[in-house]
Amino acid sequence: MNTVTADVTPLAENYGLIQLMHDSDTYQQTLLLVDDEKNVLNALRRLFYGADYQVVTASSGEEALLMMEQYSPDMIISDVRMPGMNGVELLVHIAEKYPDTERVLLTGYSDIESTIDAINSGGISQYIQKPWNDEKLLKLVDKTLSYLDLKQHNESLQATVRSQNEQLKSFNQQLEAKVEKGVLALTETHRQLVARTDALKQSYHNFVELFLTLMKSRLGDFYQDDDQASRLALDIGQSLGLDIEDLQALHFAAKLRHIGLLELDDSVIKTPYEALTPEQQKQLQQYPVIANDLLCSQPFLAAASDIILMHKEQLNGKGYPHKLVAEEISLPAKILAVVNDYLALINGAITAEPLTITDAVNWIAQREGEQYAAEAVAALIYLVENDRHAINELRLEAAQLQPGMVLSRDFHNANGGLLLAKGSKLNPSMITRIGEITQHIGDTPSLYIYSPKEPYEISSDS
Repeated sequence: MNTVTADVTPLAENYGLIQLMHDSDTYQQTLLLVDDEKNVLNALRRLFYGADYQVVTASSGEEALLMMEQYSPDMIISDVRMPGMNGVELLVHIAEKYPDTERVLLTGYSDIESTIDAINSGGISQYIQKPWNDEKLLKLVDKTLSYLDLKQHNESLQATVRSQNEQLKSFNQQLEAKVEKGVLALTETHRQLVARTDALKQSYHNFVELFLTLMKSRLGDFYQDDDQASRLALDIGQSLGLDIEDLQALHFAAKLRHIGLLELDDSVIKTPYEALTPEQQKQLQQYPVIANDLLCSQPFLAAASDIILMHKEQLNGKGYPHKLVAEEISLPAKILAVVNDYLALINGAITAEPLTITDAVNWIAQREGEQYAAEAVAALIYLVENDRHAINELRLEAAQLQPGMVLSRDFHNANGGLLLAKGSKLNPSMITRIGEITQHIGDTPSLYIYSPKEPYEISSDS
């Protein structure tokens, strides 16, 4: 029998069909020939001699049924006229019991009615008229058995695919269950990480606030500008394109830049820089190094400590502590240098007397290119001119206070204790109490109040 083959081994390997193919390779198809005339049966046997399928014969309908039970033929060719059970009755019986067997009727010209009856009741697929053409009969059998072979392969493949699909479905269900379990585990892990991160952030916040409290109680009026410094530095940093990590480091650096002053004497930290002796100035110039030593061991403050270490350097190499030049100083440090000195000028930490906003900006601008980076100075001028960081406040003594004024900074006693918080609106009793405190401590501490655009008016509830 002529067959068409194709190499489907790779596909079979993918779907676990190798055993199925091997089983089908060993299977030999069977053709059953039925005729009561011995010479006809012998002629048919000779015609199919040497075929690659098995050929069995029967001389009656009854014998054919026995052969069906024994060999389960794939195809049967039966004569119509036979004694006892005729061909039509045989094929009807086979159609009921063996529906997958291909049924062909061998008939003469005079058996048209029987042929029609067989087509209607026996479900034959084809019929062959006697005398037959050997070549056509061989082609018919080859074609039919090839079709049956492909059909069987297809059904087997479909059965295997269905089985594989069921296994795949089961596997997917198991996988989905595992994935869902894994997602739940990841969700819980993420929740724990978020909780730990929040706790760590709170720890960082507490750490910074502790140092800020120490600085405010120890350093005095010159250095109570950490909030203003942070806001101004961040605005300049954003305008100059710093990324989020540099902005965060700049924020902490602006807040904690004076922490190194905690280890210096009051005579150094509470005296304007220009009024210090050369020896005292050398001592003061070590505060960036001290701050760096204090903060660099904290991972979240390492970048901030580097900025603090460099923020007193100058472009011309005349700064401190390491006399770095322009290209050696980071942009965040250049920004903090401008912010720090601008606020120090207003607070009176550099010059003998505090400067006005205009004078402080001019003082910075005159040193652009030599001491300060041009881009940072330009950003400062823009922000101040647009009133975004014009620090409208006055520095007054207790005797100069008036009801209705609002504190622009916290007011502390000599021990650093908070007496009045920033934002407090002064009334006559508060002013009297402040005067008593200043007389008691024998000092005249400065108080900072917001400078109004119009003269203060004493309201009825003051």
